[in-house]
Amino acid sequence: MMNMRTKTGFASLPVVLLLGGLIIELAITGAFIFYYVNSNVYGNRLATQAATMARSAIDDAILKVILNPNCGNDINCPSPYTLNSGATTADVTIIKHLDDTTEVVAVGHALSKRHRIVAILGVSSTAPLVSVRSITDTPE
Repeated sequence: MMNMRTKTGFASLPVVLLLGGLIIELAITGAFIFYYVNSNVYGNRLATQAATMARSAIDDAILKVILNPNCGNDINCPSPYTLNSGATTADVTIIKHLDDTTEVVAVGHALSKRHRIVAILGVSSTAPLVSVRSITDTPE
């Protein structure tokens, strides 16, 4: 009788080791899947923050041009400049062209994500009129 018990106990050891290894493999696989899903969602959030910051910077630059139509050539309206909001920043450059157009380039940064928006403004030299001719959105 004693001999039978030792043989059945010995046979259960490989089964326990096999099941334990399988459980550990499933846990490691689940951790990797969780990591990749989480990093993908976080990456999308950072890209959205960079795009939002770039668009805010374009709006800020348009307001600066409305208040000072010579912005880009004027010493009272510095260009380039940086906007900060929490962990996101935007680098803004205002370029005044000779043909009554002003180009605004804003690059939003959120950690490793970047988003670039270029706006072309029509600035009248005779009347206080600023019009947005185009806005080009280019994710980087």
